Amino acid sequence: MLNKEQKDVWSDIQSTWNNSVHAQDINVKAKRLIDELTTKVTPLEKRLIKADIERVKNSISEFEKNSIDRDLKLLTTSLKKFMGLFRKEK
Repeated sequence: MLNKEQKDVWSDIQSTWNNSVHAQDINVKAKRLIDELTTKVTPLEKRLIKADIERVKNSISEFEKNSIDRDLKLLTTSLKKFMGLFRKEK
């Protein structure tokens, strides 16, 4: 779904995040939270969540897909500008 330009922007964001001073600490805390939540979800809840996700995926119209694509392009452009400003400050 993502084009090359969008993948490049997300790669830049990941690189910036991974080089952050607090990234490791945040990643560890997020992993602990995800692990804790995962242990508290029953198999039935997991199946229901998967079914809900499938239902949502199947009910998205072409208009909504186009709208999402448009929004992704806008976000990509905005993030590129932001990353450009961030790089200039270094």
